[in-house]
Amino acid sequence: MIEADALIIHLNPLQEALQRGGDRDWRGVLTAIEATASALPVPVVVKEVGAGLSVTVARQLIEAGVAMLDVAGAGGTSWAAVEGARAATPQAREVAMAFADWGIPPPKRCARCIRRCRIRRSSPPAASLTASMRLKRCV
Repeated sequence: MIEADALIIHLNPLQEALQRGGDRDWRGVLTAIEATASALPVPVVVKEVGAGLSVTVARQLIEAGVAMLDVAGAGGTSWAAVEGARAATPQAREVAMAFADWGIPPPKRCARCIRRCRIRRSSPPAASLTASMRLKRCV
């Protein structure tokens, strides 16, 4: 066994939906995450790497025992655009590119999740929240 400090689960349903051969059957995912969070002795972190987590999904994940959410969102790598570039047909490319700029920017997503999921700075919080994002200028 490895001695991990946490388990990070990456979710990217938009890319899966657009990807040739992508997994489009997400039934039972929340139940599996809840079972994982209950079974592990370390915190479970969920990161959405495509378009951000909706407030509804964020609440469900917190209720399922997830210790930290990374709401990410639009503005970084567009996995829809990646799938558009990989598309086998013009039609598949057009569908994927329709979602290339889709999603909510992380600062707005963070603010909404904090307000609507009642994530507070008080201790102990039900869950922690972060929003990974790209920097426009690194120099």
